[in-house]
Amino acid sequence: LTNSGTRTHILTWNVASHAAQRNKKLSNLRLDPLDIANSAKLSTLRPLSEVAPSVKVIPPEIYLTPGSSSELVLEVYSETPRLVTETILCYALIGKLTTKHLLLESDISINFIQPLIRFSTNQLSFSCIQDSKGCLDERTATLSLLNISSLPLRTSLVLPRPFSFIDDNEHTPDLMLYFETNQTIEMTLLFDPNTREGKHSYTVQDDMQVSYVGHPSKDVFPLLGSVHFPNLSFSTQAIDFGTILNDTDTLQRVRIQNTFPVAIQFSWYFQEPEQHSFSQHDITDT
Repeated sequence: LTNSGTRTHILTWNVASHAAQRNKKLSNLRLDPLDIANSAKLSTLRPLSEVAPSVKVIPPEIYLTPGSSSELVLEVYSETPRLVTETILCYALIGKLTTKHLLLESDISINFIQPLIRFSTNQLSFSCIQDSKGCLDERTATLSLLNISSLPLRTSLVLPRPFSFIDDNEHTPDLMLYFETNQTIEMTLLFDPNTREGKHSYTVQDDMQVSYVGHPSKDVFPLLGSVHFPNLSFSTQAIDFGTILNDTDTLQRVRIQNTFPVAIQFSWYFQEPEQHSFSQHDITDT
């Protein structure tokens, strides 16, 4: 703003918001428990948080001498996606006048949107199978992200172990991405099955965390990793034949299931109990 006149201007900015109109309506209502008409009017007024986003003009007052200039900032905040329309009023006190008059009335419109990323699939699944040499290889998968918002987005992606991103041939647990409107970015995710010790099959279910810089909204993307070892599942963990007569037989059945996704041939043998061998100094007269 530049004062091109020959007199000093004191400009004051106000927001003719819907919140003020709502408060005025509330103050005019004198509710009585039996006043059904006023109760009906009150029920049509939405909560203040739904109709009154924060609108500020910074600074609210500007002092301009002849030929001087100043800048002002309009700041609007809303916690939910919505279309905000307000009216900004500028009152001027010029020169030695003692009465303000309306100098400018401006209608403003701001459309608050929700940041939205569309994923190429609903879930990424990884499957690792131990090979004949007893090794487990890492698995990779490709995921595409599309910015379907009407504004550019800067996003932060974080992966839990044992998942990671492959960026410039390096493994990293997090990425920062910048999306233009309608831009698609393709990324490669890796699942490392060698982060857990042991030879038992297991499954990892976790989420990729997606957050937006400058916005509180967060999204999650589900991940599934399965590691398979040549394990067997038994219907019982112990066989007890109980007490039987000598020179008789008894039979118990055990169900054995191959939980490995590949057919395997198993060999069975009975482990003989350990035989304790006594040396000469183990035997005494007592």
